[in-house]
Amino acid sequence: MNEHREEANNAELLAMVLEATGAGIWEWNIESGEVVFNERTAEIIGYDLKDLQPFHIDQWMALCHPEDAPHAQQMLKAHFKGEQLYFIAECRMKHQQGWWVWVETRGRVVERDEAGKPLRMMGTHIDITQRKRAEEERKQIEAVNYQLQKAESLGRMAAAIAHRFNNQLHVVMGNLQMGIDDVPEGTETRIILKEAYEAAKRAATVSGMMLTYLGHKPGGKQRVDLSAEIRKSLPLLEAMAPRGFRIEADLPVQGGPILHANAELLQQMLTNLVVNAWEAGTGEPYSIRITLQTIEGERIPPESGWYPADWKPGLQPYACISVADAGGGIPEADMDRLFDPFFTTKALGRGMGLAVVLGIVQGHEGGITICSQPGKGTVVNVFLPLAEHP
Repeated sequence: MNEHREEANNAELLAMVLEATGAGIWEWNIESGEVVFNERTAEIIGYDLKDLQPFHIDQWMALCHPEDAPHAQQMLKAHFKGEQLYFIAECRMKHQQGWWVWVETRGRVVERDEAGKPLRMMGTHIDITQRKRAEEERKQIEAVNYQLQKAESLGRMAAAIAHRFNNQLHVVMGNLQMGIDDVPEGTETRIILKEAYEAAKRAATVSGMMLTYLGHKPGGKQRVDLSAEIRKSLPLLEAMAPRGFRIEADLPVQGGPILHANAELLQQMLTNLVVNAWEAGTGEPYSIRITLQTIEGERIPPESGWYPADWKPGLQPYACISVADAGGGIPEADMDRLFDPFFTTKALGRGMGLAVVLGIVQGHEGGITICSQPGKGTVVNVFLPLAEHP
């Protein structure tokens, strides 16, 4: 009587443990290949228990992801040989609805013949999909943090180099200018010195772009009416645009967004975006549209991701400058490299236009999103925090 009571208590305890852990149980007749499951195992992969009765081990393996099956079979052989006390494997199993479910399978041989050949095996199945997703998210976060730390280190080094390079260039330019002043007009020496001076100026421009990208460009900030600043830039942009291109603007008539910003850098940012927009063309000219609106931070969509990668909008309102073109669009493979210094797809490009844009936006504590489709154009959205409501 006591033995029956103890068996009942053990069975009840086992049932409670299985329910608490969410584990399914299985029993495999190794000789016949028949596998018996309980309802929880069937539920994990989206089936009714009656759908898995009878069920053969080959059917179960057919549900296993092809990339995971070889490792599971390797672990099973090791257990059969006695090299591993337990069989433990993590595999993606095909759910009845078509997606993959991560399942941890544990078990051991519970019966062998006189020669030691495995006859029967029992164990559990546990759905570990959520754990796997959490692990993947953690790995992604660690990868992003590593890249950010690496970028920060490289940024400090690049800024130091750019500063030193810039200082030395100004010494070179100063000496060249004095040399030019001391040489008579029209002489070959003066011509050579002028060419050297112009080359040094171009080099200084590139180093200045690098400093802007790295957020080391000097310049004070003040209250700026963004709508007014864009209007001031339009005549120059229209004059710069290649023949046939049109610059259209949709700006607030009055009461535009007010920023705490550097007006000169904002004009440079807009110029670089518009130049990039018309250089995206592969055929006939088209219109480039600039729009300006105010948007709450919580409504800023991630779209294709934020740039920089660690930027997250706050809850305060932002000014959104959108520059839309009807060019060739951006290939998916290039999306992650758009703002890298010196990355360009143009034969004569320096690859600093968008890099400088990112530096200016970062310097104003803003972010960028991009929506692009090959052959259908690109929309670049720049978000800058408002100093006050319009």
